[in-house]
Amino acid sequence: MFGNSARVSALFEAELSECSMGGNLCERATGEALSRWCAAVVGGNALSDFATAPQWARTGMPNYVDQTAPTDQMPTSTGCGMAFLSWPDEPGIRLSTFSPAMVASGDQGTLATTLWDLTGAVTSNAWPTFLAGSSGAARRP
Repeated sequence: MFGNSARVSALFEAELSECSMGGNLCERATGEALSRWCAAVVGGNALSDFATAPQWARTGMPNYVDQTAPTDQMPTSTGCGMAFLSWPDEPGIRLSTFSPAMVASGDQGTLATTLWDLTGAVTSNAWPTFLAGSSGAARRP
């Protein structure tokens, strides 16, 4: 692991991004998904063995867009967050815009409410639109 600079960079980014959350999302599924997403971007997906979206899909894709698990130890909720964060983007809404909004909403925010805050999209539409694979209101790095 330590001989692979991309993995080291990715792990460093994951921890650095969590430190940058100001304690707002630490130990929350949304914070874990965000730190893993940042690590995937910086490390060129060098930590693919930590992927959680496949587990989320295998468990029936439960809805963690409208709710947030109060733990960073639940792969299905983290996997949903990872899938949501990698969903195709709406022009102008990128991870660099979405992530500060997530952090600002803290442990009270959900992926759907953060999307609402940035786009004005109807919060109740986030989950069905995401499941349908629409690019109507999402973002990527």
